[in-house]
Amino acid sequence: MSFDSSSSTSINFPLLTPTNWASWALRMESDLIEKDLWEYITGEIGAPEVPGLPEQGDETKSQRAAREAAEERLREWVKKCRQTKARIILRVSDSQLGLCASEHPKEVWEALRRANQGMGFGTRLSLRRRFWNAHMNSDENVSGWVSRVMNMRSDLEQIGVKVADEDVIIVLTDGLSHSLEAVIPVIDSISDSELTLNDVVRRIRNEEGRVTRFDDCSYADK
Repeated sequence: MSFDSSSSTSINFPLLTPTNWASWALRMESDLIEKDLWEYITGEIGAPEVPGLPEQGDETKSQRAAREAAEERLREWVKKCRQTKARIILRVSDSQLGLCASEHPKEVWEALRRANQGMGFGTRLSLRRRFWNAHMNSDENVSGWVSRVMNMRSDLEQIGVKVADEDVIIVLTDGLSHSLEAVIPVIDSISDSELTLNDVVRRIRNEEGRVTRFDDCSYADK
């Protein structure tokens, strides 16, 4: 089966899991919009109707041409549906594959949404615990860390949990790698009236730059 090269372009964002529906859905929607496939999720592009053969008499030349054109549109619609479903499946974790059985991408999307857009108490606890216990990975830079924390905030707010900037600041600083912890006392010394989330992120980035320059100099001196 041929596959449109434009629809197989590599996309890079976290796979769908039970705890990241909000951020995943936003990215997946953007990806499908870019590939002109989102309408197959919303249903704006439905299956074309194919006229049947005449009940009486032979099919005229114009009728045959209309039927064959409709059949070609239907084949193209099926192809696009399969491409849409394929892009979704490539961005879900193994635990989600059982929800992707339907042939129609709209039904696949709805199955994933119902399973993962939880509003229950257990989901709220799980997402809040994930937010408050987050830490930088050993191979993660500040940009990736800030992005991950902001995504977790978005996931919480999608289910109605308000997350204040102050809470984000606490998670960002408490979860810093050991090499960046020197910036925490500096941030703690800032008055409440001057402390903003953007300023905290800027200071953490500056600290990362300082540590990187120090490491580069230390390596050069050896």
